[in-house]
Amino acid sequence: MTQQVNSNRQEVARHLMFVSGYVHRLLRHEARKLDLRWTALMVLKDLQLLGPVSQRTLAEIEQVTAPTMTVLINQMVQREWVDTESSAADARVSLVAITPAGRKALGKSGRRLRLRLEEELVGVPASDLDDLHQGLDALAAVIHGKVHNPKNTRPAQ
Repeated sequence: MTQQVNSNRQEVARHLMFVSGYVHRLLRHEARKLDLRWTALMVLKDLQLLGPVSQRTLAEIEQVTAPTMTVLINQMVQREWVDTESSAADARVSLVAITPAGRKALGKSGRRLRLRLEEELVGVPASDLDDLHQGLDALAAVIHGKVHNPKNTRPAQ
């Protein structure tokens, strides 16, 4: 039984690598067509979820250098998507916060990207969509648990 579970996990991982890579490239390309930098969208999403955070934290989350994040934040300030403010706890630390315009841009781009993904699903039979939905719900629940409990990173046996 364990061997079958491991084999299934390997096959799912193989397919998931292909699909996630394809989806990632597809959405990055779509974002470029909308004149949006992918990392800017990710930063807006981070700020929506986390609230105001330091540029250093954003750079760590997005795995970019501090100078790269500074350039990106400056561009986003110019577009009025984010504001920066000094931290109440440490005036040397600048916090970045999403603005109403940033929330609007994130919502608009999110809708467009979801529509593009829906186009990719045309032709998938309804029963397969139902199975996919259930599987993605299960995967999302596991990931959600890991995000909210980082010490729990071992896969279930």
